[in-house]
Amino acid sequence: MTPLWRQPGAMVLEAIWLLGDNAVYTQTPFFMRFRSGTFAPPAGASWLWLVPGVSLILLALAIVLWPELLAYMVAGAILTAGIALTAWGWAMRQSTRRQSQPVQYRIYPDGSSS
Repeated sequence: MTPLWRQPGAMVLEAIWLLGDNAVYTQTPFFMRFRSGTFAPPAGASWLWLVPGVSLILLALAIVLWPELLAYMVAGAILTAGIALTAWGWAMRQSTRRQSQPVQYRIYPDGSSS
């Protein structure tokens, strides 16, 4: 016999008990679908997990077959990180240079800009 708390709809009953019969919460489309027991992920959402999983398995098999592939991947990751850090540092240096330049504000009494 399945314990009461593990039976289908037990969480829904608990949620109804906690929320009361407040229509603000219990009449939303999400709650209605959850309460009816037909709550399921959207169609095609399983591919979001299947494709990366299969890709990782294929990558692992490729590394087992060609170990030098791992060295190329690690070298590529290190190279990418190096380029990103260099670009970030260069951008910060340029920003610091622009901030250190003196700024002159001119105020003209007649409102003209020249």
